[in-house]
Parts: sequence; C-alpha cells; structure tokens
Amino acid sequence: MNCFSSRTLRLWLCAGLALTVAGTAGCPSGSTTNGDVTDGGPDGTQSRTDGASDSGAFDGSVDAADDGLDSSSGSGSGSGSGSSSGSDSGADSDLDAGNDTVLEASTDAAGDAGMGATACTGNSECASGECGFGTCAYISYADAVQNGNQPFTGSLGMDFVVAANTSITVTAMGAFDDLANTGLGSITVGIFKTSSQTLVSGTQLTITPATDNTVTLIGGDYFKELPSAVTLSGGATSTTYTVVAVGYGNNYLDGNNGVPGWTLSTDSTGGGKISFTGTARWAPSNGGFVWPTVVDTGPANRYGAGTFLFY
Repeated sequence: MNCFSSRTLRLWLCAGLALTVAGTAGCPSGSTTNGDVTDGGPDGTQSRTDGASDSGAFDGSVDAADDGLDSSSGSGSGSGSGSSSGSDSGADSDLDAGNDTVLEASTDAAGDAGMGATACTGNSECASGECGFGTCAYISYADAVQNGNQPFTGSLGMDFVVAANTSITVTAMGAFDDLANTGLGSITVGIFKTSSQTLVSGTQLTITPATDNTVTLIGGDYFKELPSAVTLSGGATSTTYTVVAVGYGNNYLDGNNGVPGWTLSTDSTGGGKISFTGTARWAPSNGGFVWPTVVDTGPANRYGAGTFLFY
C-alpha cells in the first residue's frame, strides 16, 4: 500500500467554474492511455483511441490500523487486513436532525480514540479531530491533492464495516476532486447497505462546486453537508456499507490505484468504529447512480471517488 505523511487539510472554496461531464469509459480496473476510451469488460481492460497504453496494478491492502484524528497534522504508517465479517444484521440508518453540521477534519495515523458529537470553536478543543464549522470529525477516505488518472463514467464503490454494538454519525458526503480540473465536477455520492444493495435514506446528494457555494474543499476532496446527519449502526455482529460515487468522465477524472500514478487515500477508522474491507466494486458506464455490481481487485480504498465525514 502506498503511504504518505498526513498533514493538516486546509479549506479552499472554488467558484465561477462550469463543467460538462462527457465521454464513455469501460471498466475501472485496467490499462489506460490518454484520450477517449471504449468499454471494456470485467477483466479490467480499457482501450484508448489515440495513444500507447500503459498498465497498472494495485499495490496492497488498505491500512486498517486504528487511524484517528488530532488537532495538528501528523505522520504515520501502518498495515492491517482491514477485513471484517458478520451476518450484516444491523439496523439500517436512522435520521438524526440533532447534529446537522458541515465538518472539516484532518487525519493522521496516531490511532486516537473515537469521539462523540463534540462542539468546538477551535482545534484545541478537539481531543481527536479538527474543529470545522462547530464540530470535531473524521474523514473516512482522505485523498491527497492530486490529478485524477481515469475517465470512468460508471459507479465506483468502496466497502466499510461499522463495528458490532456501535454506530457512527455521518454528517457530510464528499467526492475526490481532480486537481487538473479542480471544482469542475458534478458528482453524486451516497451510502448503500451492502447486504441488501439498497441506498441508506438521507445519504445521497450531488456535489457541484462551480454552482454551489456551500461545498467545502478539504485536502483532495469536496464535501457537502447532509440536510440531516445520518446514523449508521453496526448492529449485534457488525454491518457492511458501501460508499458509491458517479459522475466522473473525460473532463473530470476519478482516481484508480489500478492505473499508474495514483496515491491511495489515508483512511480513518474513527478510533475503531469502522474498518475497511473488500476489494472495491464498480458498475458499467452510463448506468447512472446505481449499485456497483462488479467486484474489483483491491485494495479496499482503490478509488479516488466517494468519501464522507463522521464521528
């Protein structure tokens, strides 16, 4: 797995830009070159019309160490299986209108303890996390500031597990920002319950920085507040969920560790409340915001696509 020193993520606002997402793409797993793409298949092959191809391969499993947050940037590395098992019998999410805030956070590998809803006016008040818009929080998949490397137009999903006998509160959804075309995307993102392949009520929204001044850029990801915070339960034996994003393409690239030149996200477990599992998944191009049916080859944080803020 590629690792990198984490740092405090800063806030930028991007406005006055516009995007038309266009183009088609094949499966997100295989070799690519610059230019238009034609559909591939589940084997992860893509072809381009105007250049030599280059191939990529994933490079390890996601770090499922007990990564947390603190009020200053830190560095660290770790390794772990990231997998979790269970009967997925946990309850679906409940709406929680009592913690309706946009949150900003920075990540490190310090393994800080999980936190509840913590009001704050400054970073020094967050034992774990960073104060942003009045609350301390974690970023699930914190992408580095970097260019995207794949114009895939289908849904991209990554699985995570909420631990047994616990729950998390999701306050904002996020999407990777292609640095070369920063702010020009319109990405729909939401969270599905993996066992039933159904969308968790209240988690779907679209992030369009060029026309929405309520979105916030944190590091390499844009975030938008949910109308009401959503609680995801682990149930008695843990529950698996999938964060799904769609809307990338030729003019606003996603990130894929199966294609050369991608730096994997730094992931936070919220002090052990969640872990990262599976090998990621995708749906064929131009299918809209749908459950990603095709299992990819890993690691669990393979894509630069959907993410979320939670405590």
